[in-house]
Amino acid sequence: MSFEFTDEHLSQITEYAEIGFSWREIAKVLLINAKTFYHEWSNERSLVREAYDAGILNTKADLELKRTEMAVGGNITVMQQLDKIHRDREFEALKDKYIFNG
Repeated sequence: MSFEFTDEHLSQITEYAEIGFSWREIAKVLLINAKTFYHEWSNERSLVREAYDAGILNTKADLELKRTEMAVGGNITVMQQLDKIHRDREFEALKDKYIFNG
């Protein structure tokens, strides 16, 4: 059974992922067979997965921007949260450097 995902589908997948829908909820809202949708979504190189991941990252970016604005505004708790996020990212980057570059 073949299904052609259109640009409109991909745009909608991104939008629904941005608001936190699971792959199963997105399939249901778009009236796409769950097995068909999952097959594409589970392939990390598919356009469906790229659209879904873009939606997740868009939301993360929006949240981080808001956190940064709050920290710059003097919110100490948010400053501490951002420090932890940045330390975690630095650790992950060093870990990736070690793993992938020996």
